Amino acid sequence: VYMYQYSDISGAENAFLTPDIMFDSGNSANLEKSYTILWMSSLPGDDPTSSSFSGELSLYTPLDMVETINAKDQDGIQRTGIGPGARLSTDTSVSIYSARFWDGSGIGFFSGTVPAGQWVVKKDGVEIARYDLNTGSPFDSSGNLIVFAPAVKLNLDTDNNTVKSIDLKWYLYDSSTSTYKEADPASKAFLDVVDYLEIAITDYNQSPEVSDSFDIGDDNPQEDITISTTHITPTAHTWKLSNAGAGEGLVNSVCVTYEIYGTRFMFDIRN
Repeated sequence: VYMYQYSDISGAENAFLTPDIMFDSGNSANLEKSYTILWMSSLPGDDPTSSSFSGELSLYTPLDMVETINAKDQDGIQRTGIGPGARLSTDTSVSIYSARFWDGSGIGFFSGTVPAGQWVVKKDGVEIARYDLNTGSPFDSSGNLIVFAPAVKLNLDTDNNTVKSIDLKWYLYDSSTSTYKEADPASKAFLDVVDYLEIAITDYNQSPEVSDSFDIGDDNPQEDITISTTHITPTAHTWKLSNAGAGEGLVNSVCVTYEIYGTRFMFDIRN
């Protein structure tokens, strides 16, 4: 999972916050790039007919990793200087089809980009696989994002504080012109590779958090969307950019989540 969190929501107020703005070096203070390894698929089990197996499956950072990496745990606490050969463990009983990798402190997202080198998977201390996760990096050698990337626009009411609706556009980097060009989400090129889409607007200040989530297959037909959806109207709550009152939500986050060939991307625009 690749997460791009942009901390200036004003760029999406009545205007599209496009990838060329988010990834512009002049806006780097607003952008946090991170990734996490949620699962590895098609893992072997002791019994092919069983849905789980006993033992411990662990993931290790690359032994030949040159740099150290930083990460936030699931409580948002920053950990620094994770070096080569660091051990990240799962539970002792996992699905034969997938496994989540965390260390004992609950590592969540690593900061920056995936380091070069082979991550090692061990079962009960015995190596069973290696993965070069850097080969799946969504950036080219110059740091340009080379997968489909969304742009969000918050359409505000006349008070310039209430979100009436959300518009969505898609872009793809064109190396021949060194620019991000708008892509058609109804095109075969887009539909052949993007296989999941969710848009969520969230107020994290409330406990429990309040959210309007629009995703493919939602049971509520008012919130049902398709891969090529480009316009959404929140229905469950009234959303404010500031000073939300009773029965309303404060826009802390507008997040677009989608998958390309099993890799998940999250563009999280924060207030």
